[in-house]
Amino acid sequence: MSKSDPTLWQADPHTIAKHNILRAYLNRWMPIVTRTFASRYRYVWYIDGFSGPGEYKKGELGSPLVALDAAMNHGHQFPIPVRMTFIEERQDRVDHLRKLLDARKATIASAKNVLIESPIQGDCPTVLRNEFAQLKRVPPTLAFLDQFGYSDVPMELIATIMSNQSCEVFSYLDFNRLNHTLSDPAKEAAVT
Repeated sequence: MSKSDPTLWQADPHTIAKHNILRAYLNRWMPIVTRTFASRYRYVWYIDGFSGPGEYKKGELGSPLVALDAAMNHGHQFPIPVRMTFIEERQDRVDHLRKLLDARKATIASAKNVLIESPIQGDCPTVLRNEFAQLKRVPPTLAFLDQFGYSDVPMELIATIMSNQSCEVFSYLDFNRLNHTLSDPAKEAAVT
């Protein structure tokens, strides 16, 4: 998406399907990982590297709220919370997501399953490199890196995340659109 695109846009069918997969995965991942690592870590970490505004044009939930709802409405109390970090490059989308989170502030404050940070405005790879560099010990992490295209997340960053014990990356790559990007030198780092 370009900088001239609207703050909210229409959710494509593949986006809804992807968010259903994300929700199902988180519903299983969160209780297992929090229980497994409760004695070794204070929290587990969910990162949404391209969070967007948190919702779509017709009110469908975006990935940050899908993850938040999965944690807050889970049938199990987690022994340690899920720290949630939402990163978005565009300020208008960060502002929109912040408003959605503020509207849920009372519910979030009473939830023991989550630690919500204020959305971070910035470039995902830069923010993640800084975040990982500050940690002495990386907690079990699921990084949802659902980018618009193929040049936003270099494979080197994914390798950095994956080199830590119990860290995972969930990303969607549309192979139908990948073929026409293979000859673009600017996208080489992301597809190599």
